[in-house]
Amino acid sequence: MTKTGVFGFFITALLACIFTVSAVLVILAGVRVYRSTADTAYASFEDRTLSAYLTAKIRQNDGGDVFLGSFDGIEALVLTERHESGVYHTYIYHYDGSVFELFIREDMNPTAGAGEIIMTADSLDFEFVLPSLIRVIYSDRLGESSAFIHTRSNTGAS
Repeated sequence: MTKTGVFGFFITALLACIFTVSAVLVILAGVRVYRSTADTAYASFEDRTLSAYLTAKIRQNDGGDVFLGSFDGIEALVLTERHESGVYHTYIYHYDGSVFELFIREDMNPTAGAGEIIMTADSLDFEFVLPSLIRVIYSDRLGESSAFIHTRSNTGAS
């Protein structure tokens, strides 16, 4: 091989290496952007889902009592409904890494594990900002969020 042939081979090999490294870097950047976009979309979905769920449950209970209570050592949002068969409570609470809902007759003793899992969350807290306005604060693997939900009635914290 001549000096020109070796030099040409070296330049061709160098360009191939630069192209390969550039392609790998572009793919890695694309993966990072995709992962970030997917995480943001998932977090947004969870935020909207939990907020919509809580809004629907609270407004569906319009006319019933809405208050903060506790059972089994856990703080919960309690929605009270009166039916011909008796008074029922719906407890919405955080337990063991998830948001739970428990619908139970008033005269029964609720336990945290008896509820139905709604979705995963790192925390869930409620506070009454006004007698008919609840602030919901929740967090998941991507951070903390909050929402305000109006109860549509004149119930409040007790």
